[in-house]
Amino acid sequence: MDILFEFIFEFIVEGALELSTSRRVPLPLRIIAAVIVVGVFGGAVFLIAFTGVILLRSEDNMIALAVLMFLIAALIAGVLIWKVVKFYKNRSKDYLEK
Repeated sequence: MDILFEFIFEFIVEGALELSTSRRVPLPLRIIAAVIVVGVFGGAVFLIAFTGVILLRSEDNMIALAVLMFLIAALIAGVLIWKVVKFYKNRSKDYLEK
């Protein structure tokens, strides 16, 4: 079951990322694909940050773990933004050279 979810997730995210940068695809479809990519990654970061909020509000005083969750969410968001910008820059250079 894990392999199936990994395949589906990889297919959707990688396909949407490739689709959003292809010049042969109409602009509305590229926008929809970019929204899917941002939604998937943004949702993952949101869930991690939301876990941090829940830990802050818990009765067991888990402030250190909540701060760790916020740091993880910020780190993942930063890496994802860096990777997406790098990916788009590389794709735009490829299209300019052709």
